Formats: sequence, structure tokens, C-alpha cells
Amino acid sequence: SQSVTGKRSTISPYDLKTRIRQVLIQPQSHKATDLYHKTGRCQAIVRSPMFEQITLAVIAFNTLWIAVETDHNPAEVLIEAPIWVQIFDHAFCLFFSAEWLVRFL
Repeated sequence: SQSVTGKRSTISPYDLKTRIRQVLIQPQSHKATDLYHKTGRCQAIVRSPMFEQITLAVIAFNTLWIAVETDHNPAEVLIEAPIWVQIFDHAFCLFFSAEWLVRFL
């Protein structure tokens, strides 16, 4: 068989299959935390179980909020919505923006 460069490959098909099988059977980690920095305050915050639980709680509350807002907000744009709707929407936006910032720092 020839490689992309046109030179003959020195690896046998059997050896190639064996190498591919070895790579495929190795356990693969697909955790987002594996991509974070190893040192620093932001990575410590993001890796903490409390941060994870708070984020999940805010996500759950946000889903409920979307249902409430859909039923009780007559405005078509946020600027025309009642102040309590604006406060909650901005609070969620602030939290999720801060979460992204901490995760990517």
C-alpha cells in the first residue's frame, strides 16, 4: 500500500489493525473538567460540587421562569415588560454570562 506522499508504507495491515484496536479500546474521558486549567481560582470554582449544584438549580429555576414569563408577560420586547420580568431576565443573563466567564478563564 502507498501512503499519501506516494512512498510505500512499512507497517503491515495486521499491525495497523492492532494499533487501531488498542486506541479504540482505551477508555476515553469526555468530561469538560478535563479541558480546564489545572491551577487557579476559576478552575477551583468550576470543579467544585457546589458550583455544579448551584448551576443546575439555576437552570431548573430558569426553565420554570420561562413558563411563568410566557404566561404572565404581555410585552413582546423586554424593554416593554414589567420591571419584575426585566429583573429576573437580567439576573439569569448575568448568572449565565458569569458562568461562561468562569468556565473559560
